Amino acid sequence: MVSLARRYFPENAAHEIFQECLPSFYSQSLSSTLISQTMMVLFMPTTKRPPLPSTVESSSSYHGYFWLPTIFSSWSQVAHCPTFDSGYLDLLARLAEDNVSVPMSVGWTEDMMRFLFGIGMKSLEIPVGSGTGGLSQGRLSGSGAIAGIKIDLNGGSELFEMHRLVSNYNV
Repeated sequence: MVSLARRYFPENAAHEIFQECLPSFYSQSLSSTLISQTMMVLFMPTTKRPPLPSTVESSSSYHGYFWLPTIFSSWSQVAHCPTFDSGYLDLLARLAEDNVSVPMSVGWTEDMMRFLFGIGMKSLEIPVGSGTGGLSQGRLSGSGAIAGIKIDLNGGSELFEMHRLVSNYNV
């Protein structure tokens, strides 16, 4: 329902959404942080780059969506939490899809992409390293062999959100 109503939110609604959600985001309660993050993810407009609010300096070196660095900053403060990761991956996948024709307007940085790929690797939970166990013992070998892994890209998973984001990432 929210996804249908989101198109009626003006671009500058992002600032109002931040004003409403961020104060409860940084509380000591994980549940209020998750609720705040969910509200930001659901209502944040991603179709057009919003104008800079008066509280943000226009001389900033960052020229993408003004709220994107705040999203990454808040994300880095929460340890690996699949629910939290999935919410932000959904928001960023939607941002990438909505701006596929003008990816430079989003303002992706190398650090952001490195962080996202790190989250994706954690979400896959694939053992990585130089182990010596073989497949015959029920373990993956250190050569990187992966047998019998089926990847479902039909939606509803963190892997699907990473697929949406990566497939729309152009620099």
